Amino acid sequence: MLPSFTWSEEYQTELLSLHFQAFDQLRSEGYFIGEMIWCFADFKTKQGVERVGGNRKGIFTRNREPKASAHLLRKRYWALAEFLDGVEPPADVNDLLSIVTQFNVRFWTQHTPQPALQTDVFFAVPSPRAVASVVLGPFKLTQDTSPIKSDTMLESSGHDDAFITESSYDLLKTGNFERVPYVVRFNSEKNAQYPNTYQYQIRLGGGSGWFQGRLRVLSGGLRSPPGRVQINSGSAPSRLRVVSGSAPGAFRVGSGSAPGRLRAASLWAKGGFRIGSESVPGNFQGHDEAWYLRDLRAVDSLDVDLMPVPSSYNDIGTDGFELRDHVGPVWYQRSFIVPKSWNGRRVWIRFSSACYAADVWINGEAAVSHSIGHLPFQAEVSSLVNYGTRSTITVSVDNTLTNTTIPEGSIQELNSGRLKQQLTFDFFNYAGIDRPVVLYTTPSTYIDDITVITDVDGTNGFVNYTVTVEGSDEVTARIGLVDKDGNEVATDTVLEGSLFVPDANLWWPYLMDPNPGYLYSLEVQLFDTSDTLLDKYEQPVGIRTIFWDSDSVKINNRSIYLRGFGRHEDADIRGKGLDLPLIIRDHNLIKWIGANAYRTSHYPYAEEIMDLADQLGIMIINECPAVGLIHLGLGGEILDNHKQSLTEMYNRDKNRPSVIMWSAGNEPASSDKQATDDHFREVFEHIHSLDNTRPVTVINFNGLHDNQGGEYIDIIGFNFYTGWYQDTGELDVVVNNLLAEGQRLRTQFNKPVMITEYGSDTQEGLHILPSFVWAEEYQTEIISHFFQAFDQMRNEGYFIGEMIWCFADFKTDQSVNRVGGNKKGIFTRNREPKASAHLLRKRYWALAELLDDVEPPADVNEYIIGN
Repeated sequence: MLPSFTWSEEYQTELLSLHFQAFDQLRSEGYFIGEMIWCFADFKTKQGVERVGGNRKGIFTRNREPKASAHLLRKRYWALAEFLDGVEPPADVNDLLSIVTQFNVRFWTQHTPQPALQTDVFFAVPSPRAVASVVLGPFKLTQDTSPIKSDTMLESSGHDDAFITESSYDLLKTGNFERVPYVVRFNSEKNAQYPNTYQYQIRLGGGSGWFQGRLRVLSGGLRSPPGRVQINSGSAPSRLRVVSGSAPGAFRVGSGSAPGRLRAASLWAKGGFRIGSESVPGNFQGHDEAWYLRDLRAVDSLDVDLMPVPSSYNDIGTDGFELRDHVGPVWYQRSFIVPKSWNGRRVWIRFSSACYAADVWINGEAAVSHSIGHLPFQAEVSSLVNYGTRSTITVSVDNTLTNTTIPEGSIQELNSGRLKQQLTFDFFNYAGIDRPVVLYTTPSTYIDDITVITDVDGTNGFVNYTVTVEGSDEVTARIGLVDKDGNEVATDTVLEGSLFVPDANLWWPYLMDPNPGYLYSLEVQLFDTSDTLLDKYEQPVGIRTIFWDSDSVKINNRSIYLRGFGRHEDADIRGKGLDLPLIIRDHNLIKWIGANAYRTSHYPYAEEIMDLADQLGIMIINECPAVGLIHLGLGGEILDNHKQSLTEMYNRDKNRPSVIMWSAGNEPASSDKQATDDHFREVFEHIHSLDNTRPVTVINFNGLHDNQGGEYIDIIGFNFYTGWYQDTGELDVVVNNLLAEGQRLRTQFNKPVMITEYGSDTQEGLHILPSFVWAEEYQTEIISHFFQAFDQMRNEGYFIGEMIWCFADFKTDQSVNRVGGNKKGIFTRNREPKASAHLLRKRYWALAELLDDVEPPADVNEYIIGN
């Protein structure tokens, strides 16, 4: 539970960590001789309301499986054994983060007759065999087997001058690495006056990095803050760190309709809902009966249910077959009033999404139809609504998927006569009106569209824009670019132009800059010939540029490394329905864990989610709904639908700075390799014709074989489940398998490579030692092995990102290998962390520190042992 709460595993580990700090202070005072936790394992007690099946203070469960606290206590006890008894800990005590680990440093001093002039600082680290060199500020530390008695040791080593001036010293030249102290002498005649604070670093053998800390040297004494030190692999030992601040101000999530428009309240605050019957595919009950002309409450004797909008309808009721697993159309209906004042203006209805095929009638007249889910559609209804009196809207939404829809599916008729939707994807087929529906108005001549393309030259920005106007051509425009403080920084008076922004505030991803996600507002005003304001639109603009080549992707000329997730729009009860509190919680968790990106797997996400990504600087791989395509050799219809979904996604999200890449789909599964290649060649040509400012990918399972579209895409993204679906439980093969696949893809295509899915299912609360599939221990161990391969590929210069599958558990179709859904999330479905979330948080913040010079939060690593 995050933040920690009593009874949760997080609370137990945090409580232990706080006790450890007190124990170390008491031990350093010389009278504290031991620490014994209560208790080893949970045990049975007398029944009581304060006992959840017994006493649960154990670090092991009653059946002797470890909780999260057991792994923390193990680190503590082995650190104490190493510190106090000189024992080398087992290799698996600390998580295999590869670029980050924990060490404990011990300092002590030896006073001299004139402490104001000289203090000897002894410096001991565990496992000295791994130490290559040590640095203290500008002073070298040398190794010796006996206390320093005079400066003769320094002179005899031949390094007395260098001892003062050089910044490091290679201890590999000094002999063995037995457990002896390193020592530095401070002489006030040569060095800064006491007191003074020094930064120390220790370099590990093999070039694996530095760990560091601070110590304060006093006259004749020493103080060193307790705590941890972290490796900064591959970086200079004294890099400047910039602490990233959060986005200034409170953020607001909009309704998803065009900004600046007059809006009616969301439809369906109340209203009617009913289900069409299931018989055979293609029998769309209600259409032939013209339900759109009738009050649904009066149609035969069936009850009409209440149904909230926005929401998926599947989990609202209690009947599985009747509602949850329904195949075919459902019907929505309600009445509403359009104000008289709207008469004379153009009135529009806009659906942010309906899954999937939707038909809309206003007062019995057809208004609009749309066939692709997760994307908006709208229509002008000025002539269909009543002004000042009630109007009725009726909507049919059909969730049937076939071999020509996006996504695909097929229908099976069971021997009971019920229809069952067969899916080509592994998430629940939620359906209904799942995003907001709004009415809004425009004048007769209005701003129809804005396209923005930005560029960067040094510190200067360029905003290239095109404004499309519907209605009269006799208009003038005023274009202004306004910063966050309300200052107008550039203006123009043409509908297509370029604004120059000197010393621009660039849009940066989260943690790459202290002020990520900076947005300007492009304010477009439209005037008639008498200079009367006709329309105004405010378009958020992030000034940034994207560049890619065969090795990397760059934003504003800086290489990016994506660390993030695949995700789903999924939650209890509401399914894929828009949920503003959940959106905020999700993005708070994304920031908490140190991620900077995610993929909208496997469909475009709600505009409110995308708004937030723009504001927070979260990079998005925007994926169209083409998941698990099989029938790619059928010809025109599925290809046309695929291209249409990409066009609609581009039109909706083309101006978003957060969208750094387009994905044409996930895991195409056609066995016709030539048809797949031909299909995706046309798809990628279509995307590039729409947008040549962003790279394009398609996500494949276990890589691209037989060149299925790989030559046409810009970035190679692959899903890889070694240790889970392949070689289940065989953790020792994970690193080699992943390296072989990544290097094969690089050799075959010579393009940047990233992993877009990896991981394992985990049942929250299941603990097994040694690790076993489905246990939380197994999930943490398998991702730790992936980390090792990621670092090796990253060091080879072509690997540009890692996205775990997935952010949170989600619902799927029923299956014997799905325990209530897909459990690969590092968070539970209700957004509480599993053990793997804490490990991934260490990894992502270590990457942020290494690559972006960001200081991790103080609570990323638990307190284990002090100096």
